[in-house]
Amino acid sequence: TIRENAVHCVQHFLLIFPVALAQNMAAYLSGLGTLASDSCARVRVLVCQALVVLVEIRLEFLVESVDDITQFMLIASADPEPDVAKEACEFWNVVCESSSTDERFEVALAAVRGVVRVLVPVLLRNMRYPDDEIARFVETQCDSDVPDRAEDVRPLFHRQANKGRLAKASNAEEPADESEVAIWTLRKCAASAIDNISTEFPVETLDSLLPILHDHLSQDDPWTVEAGILALGAIESGCASGLAPHLPTLVPYLLGRLEHPIAQVRSISCWAVSRFMGWVVQAAQEGAPLLPSIAMALAARVADVNKKVQEAACNALCTLEEFADRESLTSHLGILIPRFVEALQAYQTRSLVSLHDTIATLADVLGPGINEPKDILGSLMPPLLHQFRSLTNGDRQVFSLLECITALCQAAGPGYQDYAQATYTLSVECLSSSLLNMAMEPEEEVHNDVALCSLNLLGALCDALGPGFASLVDPDGRVFGILLECMRAPGDGARQAAFALAGSLARHCGALLLQHQCIPVYVPELLGSLNPRIPLVAHNASWALGEMIFGTSAEEMTPFAPAIADRLIAILLDGQVPPKLFENASITIGRVAVMAPELMAGRLAEIAPKWLESLWRIRNRKEKETAFQGLYLMASYNPNALLSAEAFPRFLVALASWKPEAPPPPELAANCREMLLAYRSKLQEAEWQGLAKGVGERVMPHLVRLYGLDSPGTQ
Repeated sequence: TIRENAVHCVQHFLLIFPVALAQNMAAYLSGLGTLASDSCARVRVLVCQALVVLVEIRLEFLVESVDDITQFMLIASADPEPDVAKEACEFWNVVCESSSTDERFEVALAAVRGVVRVLVPVLLRNMRYPDDEIARFVETQCDSDVPDRAEDVRPLFHRQANKGRLAKASNAEEPADESEVAIWTLRKCAASAIDNISTEFPVETLDSLLPILHDHLSQDDPWTVEAGILALGAIESGCASGLAPHLPTLVPYLLGRLEHPIAQVRSISCWAVSRFMGWVVQAAQEGAPLLPSIAMALAARVADVNKKVQEAACNALCTLEEFADRESLTSHLGILIPRFVEALQAYQTRSLVSLHDTIATLADVLGPGINEPKDILGSLMPPLLHQFRSLTNGDRQVFSLLECITALCQAAGPGYQDYAQATYTLSVECLSSSLLNMAMEPEEEVHNDVALCSLNLLGALCDALGPGFASLVDPDGRVFGILLECMRAPGDGARQAAFALAGSLARHCGALLLQHQCIPVYVPELLGSLNPRIPLVAHNASWALGEMIFGTSAEEMTPFAPAIADRLIAILLDGQVPPKLFENASITIGRVAVMAPELMAGRLAEIAPKWLESLWRIRNRKEKETAFQGLYLMASYNPNALLSAEAFPRFLVALASWKPEAPPPPELAANCREMLLAYRSKLQEAEWQGLAKGVGERVMPHLVRLYGLDSPGTQ
């Protein structure tokens, strides 16, 4: 219609907001108001969209109309046309989510507060599945044997592990989702709205919702029950304190619904139980007997005949693993592991992805405890390795499978030995295949990501076995050539993981790198990737260089020392690098100084202020010791480099960064004491006091106690 096209046309100008639109805003708002009750649903959808955009980016034009807009959105949220209601529900999300970061939304928030008690029942009605979806669900109650279509499997994410001095990034993961993939529906929007509203107005939300929930949860109609359970889980965070007295009744109720004949009720009940898992675990620690019942009920649902229930059960168990302590989790392994093994052999792709993540999380929580009892790895690894052998190009579970095996390997450590050779062989083959695929289809990111996951698995295997990893490597050293290709891959992820593996090999199997003449070809690749504008890649390259300096041969590495120093110093002095990369480069500079002290002594005056400042921040004891050894050697060759107003106070603070309860080892402490005494005897009293000016009043007494001095500069 002409009206529809007109509203749609003006909508394109909202984000750029030309002056003409601002000058005619009153007329525009008046026109939207006239069309708010238009007979055409599409026009009403566009009106809602326009108002939501204006509220989000130009609220100042709507201040006087906020109450009227709120009332309109309340009515539109109950519109019989789902698309209209969905766009109206976005209004509640925008207001509540923006209010925490923008004070201008206080007036809009006040308007929303006034309608919460009327709004909550509307949102709850919108959370019920529509009749056409219900009809489709009836046909798919038992679908565990039906293979997933490609469009059924949600986008996959891989864990990006960063080696050495940077903690592993969290697994990127979508929250538990009880509905279809990547489709924003009225049901989802309404659930999000009630979640946001409960966060901002917990008392009003709970007062309005509890009586309705009581009615919904006692209904015979399963779809009304399902919507009620969704609402209950949605308000868990916002209404936590208000719900707490009701949870001893509500959680057992949810457990009972895990046996419901309708799959969607079982699925949403799994999700809702996971939302309250923190309370469940805390109650168990206080003596409540709920945790065994929940573990058993969820384990039963892992074997459900419906794929959505399988996935929801795995996700709920993953949450349980994250909340439970190692001891209580271990007591339930006899229930969980057999179910996991059965599921590994029966699941379709999407459920497998969730199951792999659940097993990986279990490994993360158990750590070395996964070796006891011994049948955990003995049960899980054969089906996982069978899946690995059966992988074909394009398999959607490749990331989750490789990350699952990686987590088990990291947790088991040396206990993974029985499965090491098979894992190594399969990983190298997978890596080689992914490199070939990258060459054939360079535009496909998935091949780069498969390479990344394969490299991470090889790195985990190397760290787990330590020097024992060398026994896995073929005599021809094929893996070293493949690793070099990965270092030259176009994708940052593969290069980042390749450098991490190179560092692990240098740490545990340095002789292998020397035997296969890797240093002359690896180091130039590492140097070329010390680019502070690609910080994660540069981080792992710096770490790998540091490991090679200590783990291979000084004779092989020393010729590269000037180039390494140049690149690392450039990072140190850049001024815009992330803190972790700055710290990593500082540690590696210390290692270069241990290897080539005269070279680095000549650069000490240049780097001292920034480098010394980084030393006191290093938390890893071994890395800190190495850096201070480098400092001692550089200062021995060039003591005057520290005698500046910028460097010397930082030198004193760095020496004082060792704690009394964790002092430096005796030899290093003696070196630090020697440096202090040398400077104290070299400097006149006035010079000492002038250079030491600016350090905290507690630094000098701390140095006296830490290094057994006779009060330098304190008399």
